[in-house]
Amino acid sequence: MSVAENRWLLSPPSTETIRSTLGTSTSIAMPSRVFSSVSVDGSAPTFTLTVTDSHLLWATNAVALRLVYAATPSLDNATMLTVRHLSQPRATHKPISIAIAFKLANSGDSDALRSAIASTLFAPEKPVLFFVNPFGGVRHASKLFDSIVAPMMRFACIPFVSIETTHKGHAEEVLQSTDVHQYSAIVAVSGDGVFHEVCNALMSRRDWRAARKIPIGTIGAGSSNAMNQNLGHLFVEYGTLSIIKGTTKPMDLISVTLHDSKKVVYSHLNMAFAYLADLDIESDRFRWMGREKVTVSALLRLFNLRKYRANVGIAPLDGPIPPPSPQSDLNDTTILDPAQSDPTDITQCYGPKRHFEVTPLNDLQTFPIQLTAANDPLSFFAASNLPWIASDFQASHTAAIDGGFLDVAYGGKDIRRINMLSSFVSGSLPEDGSKHGIERVKARGFRLQPFGWSWNMDRWKGGAAGEEREKARLVKSSGGHVAVSGEPFGMETVTVEVHEKMVTVFAASPK
Repeated sequence: MSVAENRWLLSPPSTETIRSTLGTSTSIAMPSRVFSSVSVDGSAPTFTLTVTDSHLLWATNAVALRLVYAATPSLDNATMLTVRHLSQPRATHKPISIAIAFKLANSGDSDALRSAIASTLFAPEKPVLFFVNPFGGVRHASKLFDSIVAPMMRFACIPFVSIETTHKGHAEEVLQSTDVHQYSAIVAVSGDGVFHEVCNALMSRRDWRAARKIPIGTIGAGSSNAMNQNLGHLFVEYGTLSIIKGTTKPMDLISVTLHDSKKVVYSHLNMAFAYLADLDIESDRFRWMGREKVTVSALLRLFNLRKYRANVGIAPLDGPIPPPSPQSDLNDTTILDPAQSDPTDITQCYGPKRHFEVTPLNDLQTFPIQLTAANDPLSFFAASNLPWIASDFQASHTAAIDGGFLDVAYGGKDIRRINMLSSFVSGSLPEDGSKHGIERVKARGFRLQPFGWSWNMDRWKGGAAGEEREKARLVKSSGGHVAVSGEPFGMETVTVEVHEKMVTVFAASPK
């Protein structure tokens, strides 16, 4: 018995066994807990094990193929093959990159193993475009890209190019002015802001039908990184692995029609107003704190809670009118939207058909749920397209990546601050928000007409008759925000609508 067989108590399978199982096997057997040397692969420790006495060693702790990201042949020996994979995902442990060098019986076996692994990888002919934001969060995106993302992509032999963003909106400018079809995928290495730019840029093009087919992704390197949770990427390594493996899911987007600005913005995460928008935008002054910036801002604003006035109309998912019919030409990538001849006509903005933007707010058939500025002051209003709005805060328990609805939560005079505080401490807004003074509704869309804020929560004097007088007393120019996926917008009327399965996004593979 060879030394290798003594140490692992395994017998090498025959060449026929290897070849007959490679095509259907869901895992590659790896020897366990015995390492001949330790090296450094990028910034993560890489354990290298050289197997010299067998074709392929079977073991009980086989590594799933979904974690294997590269198989590299030796330049000096045709029978040597180095297989690289990540350690099993664990919520609190940074993954380890493991490299195992196999010495196989002949070059045919080496090629067979390499082909089996290659069949599970994304193999684009065109490069992947990365936008790296060196200014996001604690400013370590460039380091993460250079030490983890780029080496993994090179080992996987996937071509890529990278652009470091220099200012806010840089990624959007590039994608609006370049031929995006020269890339196989587009990925943001940043927080949620650059990914928002990618979504908006692709959907705001005349050829958005074709552009939306390009897979997009995000590798969290900012201060919030909500998409890490929503896509199942708790660490940079797993986000990169999803790109290399080409594992994708369809994702809904939201359109936000800004009626005063005469434009439409597309995004992925949520639309917030009042308290949640305040803490999201105002937390930017604490960016140096990393993910703790939201917690600090939440506490400060909770004890100085603004009371907002707005008219709101909500179109519930189970409303009295049938769902809007889907757009029949979504998959015809040859169609271009007509050139926008009148920049003041929001109906000419590029992108999918928007069903609610010209519907009057007082149309009770479309918007049967009505909140009025005079009678329903707001301290909390948020519409979630995805469950997590930060890496450590879950705003919705029902929203899903392709759920086809918005989880709208709102509350005003019945808001209970102590319960809201407990939610932020626990990292989750409860599904039943009644104890917090918050109502929830699944919606297809809504209209929000904000007027401003004050410290006074009482009903307006004179009710609707005194509306204009009371509006004049509200603060508009100082504080008060409307936020779309963390990006600030002015206090103006907006119409928000969900668009089902509009893009394809890299996400973690099923367990």
